[in-house]
Amino acid sequence: FTNRNNTKAVIYVVRDPRNVITSLSNHFSMNSEKSYDFISAKDKFLVGELWGKDNFGIATVLGSWADHYRSWVNIKFSPILVIKYENLLNDTKNSLIEIINFLNKFMYIKIDNQKIVNTVESCSFDNLAKREKAEGFFEAAWSKKKEKINFFHLGKKNDWKNLLSEEIENKIRTTFHKEMKELNYI
Repeated sequence: FTNRNNTKAVIYVVRDPRNVITSLSNHFSMNSEKSYDFISAKDKFLVGELWGKDNFGIATVLGSWADHYRSWVNIKFSPILVIKYENLLNDTKNSLIEIINFLNKFMYIKIDNQKIVNTVESCSFDNLAKREKAEGFFEAAWSKKKEKINFFHLGKKNDWKNLLSEEIENKIRTTFHKEMKELNYI
């Protein structure tokens, strides 16, 4: 669906693969080694019967973390804004303003400071985690024991420095060195 005919612009959110692994480990009940295999596999795709939901939707081709990143940043038919997940987490307001300014090149969006503040607050990790507890969340996965795994798990506490072994961190840094350096993750 992403092509010259129906894509005016792209906003791509990228995340440090070391934190992707820690999040993935929780989400799919995998250890760090299996999560590393997941994000480094070039032929990786998601389908419902493998990842816990009958109504998952169509299969989604992911490729490796680097393949996924490259497939978006190398789009030539559309302007792209790359946003680092870490910036969204640590400076949400300015990241949202950056997104609005980018979108204003293609459609008018009034910048209303109070709406920005309200949006940042209503979309905070704590608020989303509370809503998930109260209402559930479609993206939440199920463990092998058929227990619901919270999608909003650690938030800012998901810090690979405290959660990954040195061995896995080295493998990630080696495998994705070029892209991580390009994104100033290393």
